[in-house]
Formats: sequence, structure tokens, C-alpha cells
Amino acid sequence: MTPSTLLLSLGNPIVENDQLGLIAGRRAASRFSGRPGVEAREFIGSPLDLLAECEGVRLLVLIDTVSTGDGEAGTVRLYDEAALMDHGGDFYPHGLNLPQAIALARRLAVPLPERIFLIGIEVPRLHRFGERPSPAMAGRLEEICLAVERAVEELLSGR
Repeated sequence: MTPSTLLLSLGNPIVENDQLGLIAGRRAASRFSGRPGVEAREFIGSPLDLLAECEGVRLLVLIDTVSTGDGEAGTVRLYDEAALMDHGGDFYPHGLNLPQAIALARRLAVPLPERIFLIGIEVPRLHRFGERPSPAMAGRLEEICLAVERAVEELLSGR
């Protein structure tokens, strides 16, 4: 049975700070995946492939890093689909980005979730390989995970 809500953690586990979405997502998954209708999993791949992952889902909550330049590294912000689309290509350090994939899916009438949110973790524009976050981001990991969990709770409670 397809869950009504999908928490999807995104990132690259071998890129220093890009893995923060995966790390924070694992912690959120351990807290929220036991709720009825909620499934949590990780996704490492292209945004176009991501759209197939959410077929039949009503609420899609993405957890990922962003590089907007608007705010301090480690800041966690909640973006609805309109805000995500407004940022377009500013946001994502991954080739074809998520806003472009969503726009393409909408133009092609591909079924998408009714509601799409991104919990974005601001990171500096660093694309260094590494098995763990940079020291600066690692020092804020607990704060980041708690902020991500609060944002997920807010979305799941319907506020």
C-alpha cells in the first residue's frame, strides 16, 4: 500500500556537506516512520528519477541541503512548492535540479503529490569530497537535526 506521506532524504554520501540531508533524514526517519501512513527513505539519484519515487503519495517532504546564500550555514528553512519553484536553479548543486524536474513533470501532466515541501539545510558552496560533514557543519549537527525534526512535525500535524 502506498503511504500518504513520504519523507525523502536526499544527498550525496561522499560529498562533505551534501550528506547533511541524509544524516538529518535518518534521524527524522527514526522518529516519524512508525506513524500510520508515513514512510521514510533515502534517495540518491537524479531529480527526474525522484519523481517516480513519489507516485501515489499525497504529501512529499524532502530533506536536503541548499545553497541559497540567504543566511548562515546550518540554517534550516521550510519551503513549500511555490517557494521552491521561485528559487529555481539558485538552490541545488545537483545538475538538473528539483524545481526544474517538478516544472517539467507539471508541463507533461505527470501525477505528482498534492503537496510538496522541502526542508532545506543551508550549506556553503563547497563541493569537497569527504566521508563526514565539514568541522563547522558537524559542530551544528545536533541543532540541524532538531530543526529538521521540528519542521517535519509541523508538516505532519497539518499546521
